Amino acid sequence: MKAAIQVHIRIGTAGWQLPADLRPTGSDRSALTKYAELFNAVEVNSSFYRYHMPRTYARWAASVPVDFRFAVKMHRDVTHVQRLQRFAVAKGFLESVSPLGDRLGPVLVQLPPSLAYLDEHADFFEALREHHEGEVVLEPRHASWNAQEVVQLLAKHRITRVTADPPLGGERFEPLSDGPLAYFRLHGSPVMYRSAYSAAELELVAGQLRQHNRTGKHVYVVFDNTASGAAASNALALRELVKHSPRIRS
Repeated sequence: MKAAIQVHIRIGTAGWQLPADLRPTGSDRSALTKYAELFNAVEVNSSFYRYHMPRTYARWAASVPVDFRFAVKMHRDVTHVQRLQRFAVAKGFLESVSPLGDRLGPVLVQLPPSLAYLDEHADFFEALREHHEGEVVLEPRHASWNAQEVVQLLAKHRITRVTADPPLGGERFEPLSDGPLAYFRLHGSPVMYRSAYSAAELELVAGQLRQHNRTGKHVYVVFDNTASGAAASNALALRELVKHSPRIRS
């Protein structure tokens, strides 16, 4: 029987377009269905730019296995236009993705680099938790979000800070959350969105997964270096490292 990654370790890419040489054969299945034969999670980035119809999310949910999860990036109206000032916009977004049902994974809130933390942002996160019980991950890109009081606020609301590469600060690939969830977004380095990760770099990530496995933490790893087609190959290579690790049961 083919070994499988434990369900609390999810590895995938940003979007589900696969290079031609990695696509499973057969023309009678959608691109998403073929992608889900290889990976157990995907990050939906298109939701940042456009509002998908609820029936679209419902169709996607019906196209994948029951243990597959969609991480969905919150629309830029919330993060870049309103800059976390009007929760009503975020509420509408959350309602639109609800047809994903139990296949909805983390909601990703990526902030613009210019957005510094303000005390009033606490109201946004409090409202977010009043309306959404599911997983939420935050990718801030301004150093003010590293302040200890901000870290404590996010922990209070069970919001995980994304471990991003290139990093906002600190060491590469080091997890930023002590909570039950870790979320890695690997954009490619040194050239963002294009550079492939080396075998040595992937082993560093795998080492973090081994650590999380020992503590029972739920982990997502999303490769966002899609511009050159490196994401899927990197994701598959990491999956193999995880699958054959003596420290991770499969």
